[in-house]
Amino acid sequence: MLEQQFGNNVQNSLYEAVKKMETLEVQRYINNVLEKSHPNQNSVSPKISSPVNKTTLKHQKSSHTVNVPAQEIHKVIIEDQQKKLLRTRELLDNVLSHLLNDAPGRHISERVNYDVLDSEIYAQLLNNGIYHCYHFTVTDKNGRIIYTCHHNKELNHARLRFNQQFFPNENSNSNRQYFLNVYFAKKMSYYQDALQIVFPSLLTTVILFFLFIFIILYLMRQQQRSEAKIDFLNNMTHELKTPIASISLAAQILNDLDVEKTPTTIEHLSSVIRNETSRLVILVEKVLQTSIFQSEKSVLRLTPGDAHEIINRVVKNLSFKIHELGGTTILSLEAKRFTAMIDEIHFSSVIYNLIENSIKYRRNPLVLTISTWNDKNKLYIVIEDNGIGIKKEYSKHIFERFYRVPTGNVHNVKGFGLGLAYVKKIITDHHGSINVDSEYGVGTKFTIQIPVII
Repeated sequence: MLEQQFGNNVQNSLYEAVKKMETLEVQRYINNVLEKSHPNQNSVSPKISSPVNKTTLKHQKSSHTVNVPAQEIHKVIIEDQQKKLLRTRELLDNVLSHLLNDAPGRHISERVNYDVLDSEIYAQLLNNGIYHCYHFTVTDKNGRIIYTCHHNKELNHARLRFNQQFFPNENSNSNRQYFLNVYFAKKMSYYQDALQIVFPSLLTTVILFFLFIFIILYLMRQQQRSEAKIDFLNNMTHELKTPIASISLAAQILNDLDVEKTPTTIEHLSSVIRNETSRLVILVEKVLQTSIFQSEKSVLRLTPGDAHEIINRVVKNLSFKIHELGGTTILSLEAKRFTAMIDEIHFSSVIYNLIENSIKYRRNPLVLTISTWNDKNKLYIVIEDNGIGIKKEYSKHIFERFYRVPTGNVHNVKGFGLGLAYVKKIITDHHGSINVDSEYGVGTKFTIQIPVII
């Protein structure tokens, strides 16, 4: 577009310059014709009062004045205008005769003033927004140079060249055809000047485009989170209804006087209430975990703590469940420095969540390996299992809130997609990091890194 615009502007400038030369030539012919004309022919027409005076003189002999009729005055005016029209027509005929017969046969140097042409080219280029150096030549139809300007001669061999024919309305078969040729060094500077105008709007458009894409992606992400929260609330509501209904039913049976209260019945109902209450506690803990994500500040109370002791305590609490499922736990706590700034409650929940994940997504028999070691001022804790593993396309999302790895039509594992997001949040608040290395069908390994007290 810029190249086409540049070419159009140059061609318009050359066209106007050549047109100006034609106009100047016509003016010269008119002046020449007027100079050769008879002086009395160029004089102003007789005054209207002249015939009136003659008529008056004819009647001077009489003693009274005679008024001139209006018809006589009108007749004199018409005759005067006809004389002027005939004179103008005669002048135009002479000028046209010169232009049609004499001018085409004359040499270009007799018809065009090259200095005036140069000034006109410069003025027209400026009018079209072109401020760059140029060089021009006048050639005949065979390309032979008739005239070359005296400035910027090094541009004579420039590749960027434009031309315009002089007097294009004359007979094209004439041997005297002349062309105006204008050369420019390059067009990049013109492009740069044009781009200086386009660049701000282009930059604004690009910024708005990326801003629009960012907003769309942000809204899509927010919509996904909103849908995940709705699913979480629906699942949580459904999960809360079950233990509440069981506890309510057990309490109703205990209060029913018509039901026989045998020791076996009371023990069974107490077991139901106890188990469902424990289940409610776990569900409430999940709800409390969601509140941690809403707080920008850390809610932890960090105190010097023994990481090995916490790991041993959690493993001991879950050992019965692991052995009941036929699993094995291997502890390899080899770290020499294991005292760190820890919130014991939340750090215990982190270890508990990771071991629970291994139990949920196990493959019989479960083999759980927990190991620790030191590297510089860091404590590394690794929890590894031989479970079902995670596909690579899902592993990068498992620390996101409400995200659950798709399991197809298998729904044997319940959850809310909060456990690993909670783990990530707590470890980050401990000034540490956690990453996952998993292979589908082989197992999963979580590696925790936190700073130790020196």
